[in-house]
Amino acid sequence: MLQQHLQWNAARLAFVSTFLIALMRVKTVNLAEIATGFSGKAKV
Repeated sequence: MLQQHLQWNAARLAFVSTFLIALMRVKTVNLAEIATGFSGKAKV
């Protein structure tokens, strides 16, 4: 759905969508805590 509004490549859209999901999951703007919300290998 983001691709309809943003003319970005797939990698950027994937990051933004994953970041938004992690942001909603941890309910904070602390980037160290958001890193724990990613399902990948993000390091704090």
